[in-house]
Amino acid sequence: MIEATGLILFIWLGWQQPEFGNALFTMPNSTTLTSAGLIIFAYLGFENIVSLAEETKKPEITIPRAIILSLVISTVLYVLVSFAALGLMPAKQLALSESSLVNAAMVGSKPIASIIGGIALFSTANTALICLITASRILYGISKDHSLPSLISKTHATLKTPWVAALVALFIALILLPIRSVETLANISSFATMIAFISVNIALIYLRRSEKNMARPFRIPFSIKKVPVLPLLAIFSCVVFLFQFSKSIYLTGTLVFILSAGLYFFYQLFKTKKSA
Repeated sequence: MIEATGLILFIWLGWQQPEFGNALFTMPNSTTLTSAGLIIFAYLGFENIVSLAEETKKPEITIPRAIILSLVISTVLYVLVSFAALGLMPAKQLALSESSLVNAAMVGSKPIASIIGGIALFSTANTALICLITASRILYGISKDHSLPSLISKTHATLKTPWVAALVALFIALILLPIRSVETLANISSFATMIAFISVNIALIYLRRSEKNMARPFRIPFSIKKVPVLPLLAIFSCVVFLFQFSKSIYLTGTLVFILSAGLYFFYQLFKTKKSA
């Protein structure tokens, strides 16, 4: 709510500018698609809601509702924030700014710009916390499926939280600190997420056809000849965005996947030899 309040304050500042909404009349170009590949990072988080299913009341109802609501609300806010930013400051100046929203807000109100700057720091810390929580739950789930050492799925005796997985997530985050560039980390995250989304949607289509009688608390709507349409559109969108990154991101992302696959197969080999 604190973060949303900051965005609404910013939108209110931009709303008062005569240039608010003029971006609607600007034709997109090739750089628009390239930028979209990075902007996806701003939307990441809705899929992490699934990671908290075990800690949610009535997850079969709550989780789908939470995902759809978070997507709708964040999309509306981000679009209005973009209009406000372009209404307060020209695009070229925004591109050169390291604190775009704060600098743009300074045009409208210096006190409100100070408030937004404070909220931005809070938002950064909150995002890091959410990422650590969801990463720990993902690692916990992978461990419970016997694809990582069982120690990682160990839970606290009193709190019932996956404390070992939380420490592992923290360690991984510390390893990434030397990169220092938020843009680079965001691009790597977006790249990895696109591949994950493609895999999930392919799995959904496969399971829809191979496990026809499986109990499904939530079923994706819209199908043509029993093939779900939305996952096909999702795969196509992800593939388009997947080709919008720089060579360094492809190289880094590939190395991360090779390392991850190597650790996975090494553990599976170790587990096989131990059981034998």
